[in-house]
Amino acid sequence: MSDRVNIKGVRILSERWGTLREYIFEYLRSDGTTQVLAREVYDRGDSAAALIVCRSRHTVIMTRQLRMPMVVAGKDEGLIIEVPAGLLDGRQPEEAIRCEVKEEIGLEITAMNKVLEVFANPSVTTESVHLFVAQCDPPAERLQGGGLACEGEDIEIMEIPANQVMEMIRSGLIKDSKTIVLFLFATVHRLI
Repeated sequence: MSDRVNIKGVRILSERWGTLREYIFEYLRSDGTTQVLAREVYDRGDSAAALIVCRSRHTVIMTRQLRMPMVVAGKDEGLIIEVPAGLLDGRQPEEAIRCEVKEEIGLEITAMNKVLEVFANPSVTTESVHLFVAQCDPPAERLQGGGLACEGEDIEIMEIPANQVMEMIRSGLIKDSKTIVLFLFATVHRLI
């Protein structure tokens, strides 16, 4: 822990998919005074995500699926376009993302590089996201996948021309931060 933070109490608010805790702590401010604060912190574990690039077709493969926070926020009927992603659940990031890509979009990844590790939203959650750029050669026919119904997944697979993604970001069709970070990174480093 930080030398500037002294945790005085922790209370579990919810334990469902993850654990929501309230922390009461003393914070040593930069001016030397101490302030007592309370913050809620959500812990559901770390995750991995991958931008799937099909260089031979000049496309990227993404998903569209329901995200309840988007419903609550009144955005896009709750559907969000994003890269395949999932929780590590005790696996190494590389293993986790290979499994998620196969489950969500039905593809075996042929080559993959970890490019970044970022915090999803450090003001609220402990989740660290391992970001990958992966190469694939999808079959000509429609991809299988779609996620696991037992986990509530109903995933639409989208193969998008790479030259259209930036406009989708600008227009607000793509709002997911990990997807935007991955696409921008891949563009800057000419991985697409």
